[in-house]
Amino acid sequence: LLSGIYTGTPVNVNANNRKYDLDSSNTIDGADVALFWRYFAKFRFGEDGVVDQRDIDALRACLGATSPVAGILHLYDLDGDGDVDYADQLVLHALLTTVVTPDYDVDRNGRITIDDLYSQWRSPIDVNRSGGIDELDGRVLEALLRASESLDLASLRP
Repeated sequence: LLSGIYTGTPVNVNANNRKYDLDSSNTIDGADVALFWRYFAKFRFGEDGVVDQRDIDALRACLGATSPVAGILHLYDLDGDGDVDYADQLVLHALLTTVVTPDYDVDRNGRITIDDLYSQWRSPIDVNRSGGIDELDGRVLEALLRASESLDLASLRP
């Protein structure tokens, strides 16, 4: 509802939208959106409001889940579409409050190889955990693979 009111241009507060002025500045703007996400994280992820690798692991454990009660969303259905899927994980990545390591194992086989880069081209994921899937994800993975390339070429690696 807040994103329906504030679309990037500050909005003056009136009787109908006053509840969206979270910072009581009489203007609904980006500061209110930032406060909303902080409150959201605190509500969803505990009093400390920390969103970290533990939350990513918990969400992954729920992938494919739907709510057992009609009309009530699953805790990790962050996009509100009725199920817990990778789109929800992207929303969670955007909410991260701590730095987490990139997700290099794209093909989920426990090893990071050139096959992960091929998988990234076929079915991209949010490697750098920025909250979106873009060209930078592939570049981050490629940089990691290229860092060990000279050892591979010199046959110094087992």
